[in-house]
Amino acid sequence: MSHCLEVLTRSFGGPCSILLVLGDFGSGKTLMMKQFLADEPHLWKACKVIPRDMDATESFGKPGPLREHKAFLYSTDEKTALMMDDAQNLDIDELLFLLRQTGLDGGERQMDQLVFFAEASLLQQMDELSEILPEDHVVDQVFMPRLSRIEAETYILKRLDSVEFKSSKVFSTAELDWIYDESGGYPGGINEMAARIFNQKTKDGGKLASFFKHFF
Repeated sequence: MSHCLEVLTRSFGGPCSILLVLGDFGSGKTLMMKQFLADEPHLWKACKVIPRDMDATESFGKPGPLREHKAFLYSTDEKTALMMDDAQNLDIDELLFLLRQTGLDGGERQMDQLVFFAEASLLQQMDELSEILPEDHVVDQVFMPRLSRIEAETYILKRLDSVEFKSSKVFSTAELDWIYDESGGYPGGINEMAARIFNQKTKDGGKLASFFKHFF
């Protein structure tokens, strides 16, 4: 995970105008985005965008109601960038609108870089718009890795420590092995398996068990 963050940081500082961070559901994309934002929190501002410009282009899909999407804006004298999680939920017209913000297809350049955290299905939408991407256009892709067994354990214990719970007494080594094997090494699955075991251990703990099930 730390190596992936290093690759993401290098790509963000590079020449690409589109940076894709790709992974399956539960692979830790949102966690990675939060870690990346935490490096320079003063430079990123939470915002909402409505990515649709139906007057400027013929629709690739069916026109629909305008939708807001949560995003983060990075703005310095040297660079302007927009970051969005779950970008696979963009429809084709919304994606086209955002791509045009980087100067593609005759759009007015307002963004130096778009950073999309998304499932791989976003690539299918990108393919549909491939004709507007010039051959020399730089698109970087970063793929979410599977956590190692040690990284998975560290991930679990840090989450418990963050709420000042005595993490060393929660899971045995065998249970941590099971969590890792069943989850496939991805944070989403780790959360689910860890919550399942914790809930069984504390099923008589009432609100405490419910809290940790939600926490994981």
